[in-house]
Amino acid sequence: MNESSKHILIVDDEPEILELTRNLLLKHSFEVSTAMNGLAAFVEIQKHRPQLILLDVLMPEMDGYTFYKKLKDDPLTCDIPVLIVTGRGQMADAFEVLGVDGFIPKPYTPEVLIERIRSIMGAVERSAPSDHGFNVLLIGPREIVGHMAEQARRAGWKAKMAATGTEALTAARDFDADIIVTDIQLDDMDGEKIIQRLRRLKPTRSRPLIGYCYYPTASLAQREVRRKVLAIQETSRRFLSGGADVYIGRYRPKTFLENCRRFTPSAADNHHG
Repeated sequence: MNESSKHILIVDDEPEILELTRNLLLKHSFEVSTAMNGLAAFVEIQKHRPQLILLDVLMPEMDGYTFYKKLKDDPLTCDIPVLIVTGRGQMADAFEVLGVDGFIPKPYTPEVLIERIRSIMGAVERSAPSDHGFNVLLIGPREIVGHMAEQARRAGWKAKMAATGTEALTAARDFDADIIVTDIQLDDMDGEKIIQRLRRLKPTRSRPLIGYCYYPTASLAQREVRRKVLAIQETSRRFLSGGADVYIGRYRPKTFLENCRRFTPSAADNHHG
């Protein structure tokens, strides 16, 4: 494992523990950022998305339990592994029920912490098969396709992003996409129209097309968002009847790559094998 490329966020309200853990991880060539509560941790995640979070439980502003729930409820952050590091060992069962990636009670030895970090990161890497040289065109809101692109790159793929249908048509001419993933409710054209346009272009005429939708739950009070939600069933029906291959519903990191991999060379080899 190339530890120098791995970024870890430490969330703990004790400055001494933050400093000691930070120095330990730096010694092992990890990149490190720190936060003293859950609210500050979300700010750090926006600055630099970590590959792993070391999380204390008892903290001011936002405790570890609340932070973990919010992290896993957000489709943009729910796939970030979390290792709970706390003096409250009796909370292990509660976090295991929530699906936490690991739990270490304080006090612990540096060797135990490093071994557990390597174990979690190694498991994440082993669970992500790679198809190097696979090109993906991603269309939709920049914050969503940006996250998709990061997932694709971790899988060894090359990703091209477009925020609108118009941008996507321009990108499709210059980027040799093996697969296209698009929001079916783009601001400038719906799913049916983007399919029609892409199918007229020679580079994308026969490429697999995957559709998704995404809207922040907090935005449901907005009239335009509610209108899109109510229209999604009919929009997805037209998207599929227009020639799309798959509609995966609301974007979720855990199912995004699974659906894309159905169209990779390795998937085709397994099917024929």
